[in-house]
Amino acid sequence: MHFITCFCVDESKNECTDSRTFGYFADYNECQTALHENWCDMHEFYYTYAVVEKISEGIHSRPEKVVWFQWDKEQGGFYEAEKPEWANGWYGFA
Repeated sequence: MHFITCFCVDESKNECTDSRTFGYFADYNECQTALHENWCDMHEFYYTYAVVEKISEGIHSRPEKVVWFQWDKEQGGFYEAEKPEWANGWYGFA
C-alpha cells in the first residue's frame, strides 16, 4: 500500500511539529493525484510537506519507495520535492 502522511514544519527551527497520515491507496498514481488536487483539503492551511511511502504488510516494514511533496500555494496542491533537511535520518512516517 501507498500511505500519505502530511507534516507541519516550524521553518524557524527547521523541524517537524506535527504529522498526520491521511490515508492510503493501492496505486501510487492515486496518491499523487490526491496530493496534486489536495483531496479533502489535506493542506488544511497547516501542513506544508507530505510523503508517500510504499509499505508492505507486516510488522516494522521498511518503506520500499518514498516520494516527498511540498505545498505549492499557486497550484493549490502538493507537488514532488526533495526530501526536506529536517527529515534526514527518519523513515517509516506512516
